Parts: sequence; C-alpha cells; structure tokens
Amino acid sequence: MEVARRQLFHEIDIMEEWLGLGRPAVRRAAPWLIATIGLGGLFLAGQWMAWRQLAQQGLYFATDPNSYFFYLVTGVHAAHLFLGLGALVFALVAMFRLRRVEMRQIAVDCTAWYWHAMGVFWLFLFGLIVFFQ
Repeated sequence: MEVARRQLFHEIDIMEEWLGLGRPAVRRAAPWLIATIGLGGLFLAGQWMAWRQLAQQGLYFATDPNSYFFYLVTGVHAAHLFLGLGALVFALVAMFRLRRVEMRQIAVDCTAWYWHAMGVFWLFLFGLIVFFQ
C-alpha cells in the first residue's frame, strides 16, 4: 500500500499528468494496490479457513471464555480488514475514474492512512494483550 501511495507523489510523473502526457503514476501504483488487495483477500480467506478448522474441532464462539475472546478479536480484525479491502477497491477505481491528479492522490492517501492507523491500532492492542497476560 505504501509503495503504491508513494508512486502517486513523484513530482515528474505529476507534471506529465498535468500536461496531459499520460498517467505514469497510475500505471506504477495500480499493480501495488492490486497486490495489496490480493494479499488482504488471501489473509481474510486464511482467517475464514482457520475458523472453519476450529469449528470442526468443536471450538465455537461460545464454547468457553477463551474461544469467545479469540473469535471476538479475530472477528473484529476481519471486519477491519474487510473495510480496508473496500477502501483499497475504492482507491483502485478512483485511480482510473477520477481525472484530477489531486483527487486520485487523496483517495489513495486516505486509504493508506486507514491501513497505517489500523496497523498501529492492532500492534497496540496485541501489546496490551501480551502485557496484561
């Protein structure tokens, strides 16, 4: 995500786009956004598979307090990831649909900030869990 965001802020590419010489920044940023969407989707699918394996072993949401906490934390994580994937899809579509360079930059930049904020939030949350064990 961060590599895609940085690709949209190269000054020489922005000048070419303003002059109407093409969209070099979009061509370089799009593969990174697509890769981020793919990796996020794979992670979400892996989380779904892990839940199914736990259910096959008889460990459900309400089995005991530990499973409840595990499903709650991973479920909230999946919800944030799903929202992040939606933001990535929006940013990807915006890169190709929006005409103004600034609007494309804002769409991708806001998406990147969402991903960074969620990363910091989850690191903080897991740090709290480890600290208070």
